[in-house]
Amino acid sequence: MDISANLAAALALLTEDLDDDHARIDIAASLDRVAADMAAAIPSYVGLTVTQRDTTPPFTLTAMEDGADPEAVRSSLLFPLPDDGTVALDLILYAASPGAFVDLAADLAWMLGRPLTDFVIDAHLRPPPEPDYGQSLHVMSVINQAIGVLVGRGYGLGAARRELDVRAAGAGHTRDEAARVILQSLSTRSKD
Repeated sequence: MDISANLAAALALLTEDLDDDHARIDIAASLDRVAADMAAAIPSYVGLTVTQRDTTPPFTLTAMEDGADPEAVRSSLLFPLPDDGTVALDLILYAASPGAFVDLAADLAWMLGRPLTDFVIDAHLRPPPEPDYGQSLHVMSVINQAIGVLVGRGYGLGAARRELDVRAAGAGHTRDEAARVILQSLSTRSKD
């Protein structure tokens, strides 16, 4: 799998942020395992995109197989990963053969007990361009800090996420703009 220097740096930062004293999460290794499994199951597999859709802008990681041409994508499969209540992720798989994911979509729907409509086939035939991961990580950090402030003010984690969304919608802001307002309120309070 081809992981650019920019993506490698972002994965290292994410791995460091997710690390705790008990277990080290290696996101790059996890992506490699998914890619290897997909390559074994789908011979024309060429890459994947993972998107955290509940951030603004959505945080996206794309990794293509070594030497894979994004223009060669002829089939895709998008499906939301099971939501653990903390992160909303979408996975898009890419292949060079048309219809490569029809059977996989049906199998996943059956195995996960989800409707087939949860799996979108061939609607994403252009992998997204590589984003500025530094900017995306900064936005995620601001949002997570604001959620932490709300948790510190007595909200549960889910309630804090909803409160941030309510504040953003009420002010006509994006999530990160609403998060900045919350963080600015801290500096205003500390000056008083």
